[in-house]
Amino acid sequence: MFDDFSERLFAHFVAGHWRAPLGDETHAVLSHRGTLLGQVVAAGPPDVARAVAVRRGTDRQGCQRLADRVASAAGGLAQAYALQTGRDLDLAHITQMAEQIDAPASARGGLIFTAQETELAAFARALGAGLQGGVIWCPPAGQAVFATAFACLVQQADLPAGAFALLHTRVSATETALRATQLDILAA
Repeated sequence: MFDDFSERLFAHFVAGHWRAPLGDETHAVLSHRGTLLGQVVAAGPPDVARAVAVRRGTDRQGCQRLADRVASAAGGLAQAYALQTGRDLDLAHITQMAEQIDAPASARGGLIFTAQETELAAFARALGAGLQGGVIWCPPAGQAVFATAFACLVQQADLPAGAFALLHTRVSATETALRATQLDILAA
């Protein structure tokens, strides 16, 4: 899961591929001990526009494939979470996350998930609610390691291009661009 990790931290995950950011404002990604792990580039309006333009949903089989990948990689996701936060993550939380992904709540017409600190249950609910309409996740730099690890699983699950996008670290210009999309924004 951690092959070419620093390169993936630097990129956004859009349309099923790792894409070079269209902006240049970088932010350090630190471990819980303050060790530099890499850097992310803040998503700007062109990055948001690119993710919105290719957004489309997945079907129930896609949700199930992703849930299976999440469940099978629970240890790696827990490791990614602990590396950056310094907190252990009970594997039961990841199992619950996989269950929520596999049982979508609704097929919303598209969803942007953004929060200052991603609470995994809220993230799982957002995925369950939005994958069938397409989800764009904009986590803070403090969640970049876990977010990148999760996007790797999305790529392995072979969801339709645009069902899930990861736009690292947002700034005020990102917030403005997100609000202009007309998509539902869930800030849990």
